[in-house]
Amino acid sequence: MLLAAVETFLRDWPYLTALIVLGVVGVVAGPSLLTASVGVRRLSPSERRALASCGVPVDCVRVVARPKGVPTAFAVGVVPGHRYVCVTERLLDLLTPVELAGVVAHEVGHLRRYHALPRLGLPTAFVVAWAAAVSADVAGAFLGGLLLVVPLTLASFATSRWTEFDADDYVARHADGAALADALDRLDGAGYLRREESRVRRLVARHPTLRARVDRLRSATQTRRGSSEPPRTRSPK
Repeated sequence: MLLAAVETFLRDWPYLTALIVLGVVGVVAGPSLLTASVGVRRLSPSERRALASCGVPVDCVRVVARPKGVPTAFAVGVVPGHRYVCVTERLLDLLTPVELAGVVAHEVGHLRRYHALPRLGLPTAFVVAWAAAVSADVAGAFLGGLLLVVPLTLASFATSRWTEFDADDYVARHADGAALADALDRLDGAGYLRREESRVRRLVARHPTLRARVDRLRSATQTRRGSSEPPRTRSPK
C-alpha cells in the first residue's frame, strides 16, 4: 500500500518531486555549490591566529571572496566533516577579532544543533503531506491544506526565529555572549541591522529583533559570569 501511494505521488507530482530532490541535493552539496558559484578562501595566517586566540574553531571557517558587499555570516552544509561557517570580507573588515569570534560561534551553534533540518523540514513535510493527501483523494484535502498555508508559514517563521535564539544560547554557553552582542551592536551602528521592528514585521521575520537578541545575550553572559562558568567552544564535526 505504501509503495502504491509513493507511485501515485510520483506520477501526480513529478515537478514537486524534482523540486524536493533538488532541494535535498542543494542542502547536502551546499559547501561545494558555494565554492563553485561565488568562491571562498581559507583564513589567512594572521586572520587564523587572531580568531583562534579568541577560543573558537577556525578550521571550519571560510571567507566569501567578495571585498564589497553586506557584512554577514552564515552556516552551510549538513554532512559532518563537510560543514562550514562562511563570513564575508566586509564582516572581517568591520568587526574586531573578538566580535568576529562571537559571530562564528553563533554559526557553529547552527551547525552543531542542525538547525537547517527544522527550518527546511517543516515546510517540506507540509507540502509533501498536502500533495499526498490530494493524490489519495482525501476528502477536503485541497481546501484543508489551503487553509493551513498561512498558519504553517507563520510557524515556519517562528521556527526560524527559535533557531536564532538557540544559536545565541549556544554562544552564551560555549563562547562569549557579550562578544556577539557587541558585534550586533556594531552592525546596528553601521546601519546594517534594525534594532526595532513593527509588529507585523516581527511576525513574518526569520530573525528575532536585535534588541531581544542583545538583551538576551547580555543577560545570559551576566548569569554565566556570576556562576564563574568557563566558555567551551567545540568545532562542528
